Amino acid sequence: MEFVWHGTDNLGAETNIFTHIMDDYMYCVPEPFDYSAYWDIYSPPNPNPNVSIYNIEELALILANNIIDRSEYYKTNNVLWPFGCDFNYQNAWRMFNNMDMLMDYINSNQEKYGVHLQYSLLSDYFKAVYETNTTFPEYSHDFFTYNDNDISNWSGYFTSRNRLKGETRKADSE
Repeated sequence: MEFVWHGTDNLGAETNIFTHIMDDYMYCVPEPFDYSAYWDIYSPPNPNPNVSIYNIEELALILANNIIDRSEYYKTNNVLWPFGCDFNYQNAWRMFNNMDMLMDYINSNQEKYGVHLQYSLLSDYFKAVYETNTTFPEYSHDFFTYNDNDISNWSGYFTSRNRLKGETRKADSE
């Protein structure tokens, strides 16, 4: 879901923020593309194999389909596909080497996979979206708690309720 967040009437439109709420994968890469050396703090070493001539076609199809599925959440042809997650770059060479091979393979077979991939900074993504001159819906309400599973609520993490954050910190410290 992409929209323009109008956070306050006091400061006017110059404080509006283009916002995107991530899909089911949140900000992490889907499982078969996590090539970090340290997979998960509660799991054994990473079970995902490196990209090779034996699995590249299967992985390319999974990646292209994932991007196409995610594109339904976007109003433009620019799809933000985060590559990585918490603690994923302890072996950056492995992460980039595997993704480089997949990107090269998919980009050399664009007619087959229907996507073009490139590394990008967030600023590049936002610039590309801005240049499409797309009108996005506006949202002017506040955001409240964020949760990433049934037992983890990140209250105060992504909210503008600064008084609530202060009171929560104060209560937690007593």
